[in-house]
Amino acid sequence: MGIFDNFDVSIFHKHLKTMKHCFGGSSSTFHIINMSNWGHALLSGVGMLFPKEVSARITVHQDIKSLYKVIPKSYLPKNYGGEDISIEEYIEIWNDIVKEEESFLKSLQYKIPNESLRIEQHQENPDGYGVDGTFKKLNID
Repeated sequence: MGIFDNFDVSIFHKHLKTMKHCFGGSSSTFHIINMSNWGHALLSGVGMLFPKEVSARITVHQDIKSLYKVIPKSYLPKNYGGEDISIEEYIEIWNDIVKEEESFLKSLQYKIPNESLRIEQHQENPDGYGVDGTFKKLNID
């Protein structure tokens, strides 16, 4: 259990909140294969931090064959007994793409908003969500 000696639950919870609110994508299901007994205990504990909709999306498979019933082999990499290219090949392809776009990606770190052009916030909206004056109430008959 030495792995949990430096485990800070508050930082983990903040990370989960960040993932929930900032991650633009949506996953319909998370599949976990061959989870150990302590993994089940950890998942049930961490599951309380997630909303019910998210925890309902987590599926635990006892073996790889039960995963094949849900995800066809044609979509899985060779590392998981599938017919698609291996994970190492995906990593190599991704690294090639990043190298091709290196100058563009490096330029993004210097792109910052011009705060002098930002509209002032009113006292009714101290959190800063949205921009004042950009939405109107519509009355539909």
